[in-house]
Amino acid sequence: MITADIFIDTVQNGKRQFISKYVTDKDLAKPLNDFVDAQTVFSHAVVTSVKESFGHLNKKITQSKIEEVINPFNIDWVQAGMKAWLDQPATKTKPYKE
Repeated sequence: MITADIFIDTVQNGKRQFISKYVTDKDLAKPLNDFVDAQTVFSHAVVTSVKESFGHLNKKITQSKIEEVINPFNIDWVQAGMKAWLDQPATKTKPYKE
């Protein structure tokens, strides 16, 4: 499975290879490589932050009561359904002839 870290490293290594192959001036290659290194550190920091955020969110959701997630307004759906069924006219609930 390809993760974000592997993708970041693949792209950044491609940039480094491009610089080493096509930039012949060492004085110009060093700041370019430093820039790629800074991009790599930043990208990994963003991925780590997102992973931690979603991990915390997932933990909160799984630890909360399932009823709070499914029914946040504490509606008694059985009672509401029974009331709606009883309030219907008899012709809709009993279409057969007696």
